[in-house]
Amino acid sequence: MSYEEYVRQHFQRFLKPSTKGKLWQVFAIILLVLALAASLIAFGNYYNQGADYLAKKTNDFVQLPHVNFIPFRLGLDLSGGTELVYKADTSLVPAGTEAAAAQGVRDVIERRVNAYGVSEPVVTVQKSAGADYRIDVQLAGVKNIDEAIKMIGETPILEFKEQGTPETSAAEAQKITAANAAALKKAQKPWEK
Repeated sequence: MSYEEYVRQHFQRFLKPSTKGKLWQVFAIILLVLALAASLIAFGNYYNQGADYLAKKTNDFVQLPHVNFIPFRLGLDLSGGTELVYKADTSLVPAGTEAAAAQGVRDVIERRVNAYGVSEPVVTVQKSAGADYRIDVQLAGVKNIDEAIKMIGETPILEFKEQGTPETSAAEAQKITAANAAALKKAQKPWEK
C-alpha cells in the first residue's frame, strides 16, 4: 500500500465514520467547545486584548466580539483585609446551650456581613480549652477596621425574651418593659465614651 492510498483510506474513514466513530467525533466536538468556553472564561482578558490588537491592525475591518472578564476573588490572605475576634460572654446563658447561642450569634453576624456584599466572608465559632467561645470574622478587602466594626454592629445584643400571654396584666407588662429598658441601659453602659 502506497502512502497516498494510506492517506486516502484514513481520510475516507474520517469523512464516512462508523457509528462508533461518529459517537467519538461528537464527543470530541463537545469536548473542544467546552475547552474553548473554559479558556475564554479563564483567559478572557487576554482574548479581549488580542481582539483589540487585531481590530487596530486591520483598521477596524476585523472586529471580534469581547467576552466579559471575571476577575479572581482573592481571600484575606492574598488581598488583605480585616480580621475581628469577638469573645462571647456566656455567663448569662443557661448551661449546656452555650454552643447553640454562639452559633446563633455567628449566624447573625454572617447575615449582617452578607448584606453589605463583602466577597467571601469567613465567620467561624472557636471554642478554647476552657468554656470560652470566640467568633472569628474575616473580611477580605475591607481594610478600614472602623468600617468593619460598623458593618457588623458596634454592640451586637442578643436578647432572649418570653412571649407574653393574653393573661398578662398591665402591671406585669409594665414590669417587663422596665426590665427590658434596664437591660438595654446596662448593655450600652460599657460602650459609652
